[in-house]
Amino acid sequence: MKSIKNKLNLLKTGALTLFLLTGTASGANAQTTISGQVTDLKKQPVANANVFIKDSYDGATADAQGKYSFSTSETGNMMLVCSMMGYGTVEKPVALNGGTLTIDITLEGKVQEFDVVVISAGTIEASDEKKTTVLKPLDIVTTAGASGDIYGALKTLPGTQQVGESEGLFVRGGTGAETKTIIDGMAVNNPFFSSVPDIASRGRFSPFLFKGTVFSTGGYSAQYGQALSSVLVLETQDLPERTSSTLAVSSVGVGGGHNQLWKEKNMSAGFDINYTNLAPYFALVKQLPDYVRKPEFTGGSLNFRKKTSETGILKFYGYFNLGDLALRRQDIDSIIDYKSLFDLKNDNVYTNLSYREYVGRWRVDAATSFSHNRDRIIFDADSISAISQLSQGRVMMQRGLGIRSQIRFGGEYQYLVEDGKYNQYAYGFFDNYGSGFAEADFYFGPKIVARAGGRFESSSILAKTCLAPRASLAFKTGNNSQASVAYGDFYQKPERDYLYTPAGIGYEKATPSPSAWKRITKSTASC
Repeated sequence: MKSIKNKLNLLKTGALTLFLLTGTASGANAQTTISGQVTDLKKQPVANANVFIKDSYDGATADAQGKYSFSTSETGNMMLVCSMMGYGTVEKPVALNGGTLTIDITLEGKVQEFDVVVISAGTIEASDEKKTTVLKPLDIVTTAGASGDIYGALKTLPGTQQVGESEGLFVRGGTGAETKTIIDGMAVNNPFFSSVPDIASRGRFSPFLFKGTVFSTGGYSAQYGQALSSVLVLETQDLPERTSSTLAVSSVGVGGGHNQLWKEKNMSAGFDINYTNLAPYFALVKQLPDYVRKPEFTGGSLNFRKKTSETGILKFYGYFNLGDLALRRQDIDSIIDYKSLFDLKNDNVYTNLSYREYVGRWRVDAATSFSHNRDRIIFDADSISAISQLSQGRVMMQRGLGIRSQIRFGGEYQYLVEDGKYNQYAYGFFDNYGSGFAEADFYFGPKIVARAGGRFESSSILAKTCLAPRASLAFKTGNNSQASVAYGDFYQKPERDYLYTPAGIGYEKATPSPSAWKRITKSTASC
């Protein structure tokens, strides 16, 4: 009996050993070995660079010659990431199917942004995100006097004007209507709360919705149009880092929200809702305007984000707001001390759906949006109703040429409907607007970079088309200085009040040709 047990134990041990050896052999066969060299733009080795498979623990550190090598048991399509302090992070798609891969990586110096100039390790750029001002959410909420408002923070920058009685971004002498807001490539029709006489309204959107705010005061890319002075480009957040909830209580209102990140970290959804009533605050702090009904707002938003692949993402953002207020203001045309009534009720909806994916070497960006705004106004004995709706779609494709040069092209379509009523009189119009654009960045070495492109636009209500060429050139004049020149044509349809009777009018046009010289030190910039 004891002999039989010993034989059974021996068989079990042998089977277990065979199983482990088989499993080990299978695992070894499935492993992929990745090796290569990390260099900079001058083909010099970059030591101590981190090279790893994204979302895994497999990777290595480059040696003094910039060479690296490691094995991974991951399989399928993954992303190889290379990062190093002082350099931009590089991601490359790799197919892990066993065997050996040789992948050489070129790192470029990470640009450093000093207001409107960019100087990095021997390189300089003329692209929008490098020659413009880039603000993060914390930059905005910590700007003195901005009160957490994106537009309030931007008004403190050089080239903009402080206008206290009207909303909008006034750039280099232009009107507030000459600066447009773009979210994920889509124009926002009503980015501010509705106008109140002699009082500047805030922007509708929280800075924490966006991962970056790009603003230019001296021309902008051919990707965008219908703005004589400038564009404010906002890009919404991708997937959050973690699940989170918020609750806010203040003297002017309450609010809360929740963002849920799925455990696979490839999808998230969230919402927030808020209620604001300024009556308690106005009771403590007396206001110069004579409010009959204190401002009251109810708003909220929804968001959904889904990774469709290692390089693709689908994002949805929806926003709504209801506003209600009334005030009396001094009538300057009255010979007696008479105050006219201004009563405003507003409802606003904005939705945006965007998709980004890489197809081969091409990056594809597609987006669509819809916005609705309705103002119901009582001005003394007159009743005014105004409804504005904008539907739009946009597609852009871009790819790299060499190390830093790029080419991009695309088009967009907008359908605008304006309906209004003044007492018993109805009025309105609609417009079909289409555009196409093409643009390229040319990198001529570490000291010169240029951008050239153009934009074609057509409007049905104006029955006119236009072609807008644009170009910019930047070149280094020293280790910490640069010179730049630019030229471009910028067109814009007249404001909507002029479009109800559009006969005989055309596009507004601006042709700025700014030039500048900038020098950066550790603490100052001069020009």
